[in-house]
Amino acid sequence: PPDPDVRAVLLGSDAVTFASGSAARAWADAIGTATPPVVVVIGPTTEAVARQRGLPVTHVAATFDLDGLVAAVAEALA
Repeated sequence: PPDPDVRAVLLGSDAVTFASGSAARAWADAIGTATPPVVVVIGPTTEAVARQRGLPVTHVAATFDLDGLVAAVAEALA
């Protein structure tokens, strides 16, 4: 787990993205279910894993690739 200062920076971010289920699992293992206000995932499979781990998904990319993930983040933060 990150030290308290790093954890505070992570949770103080505007958004977090998960491009895989393993990334969502790693976040949940290291941080728990706390997240920044915007949580963007690359697709429905990653969304399912994130939700299973208790992470609050706010946006799912329309296309399940890097371009879609970036577009979803841009839309979420607009």
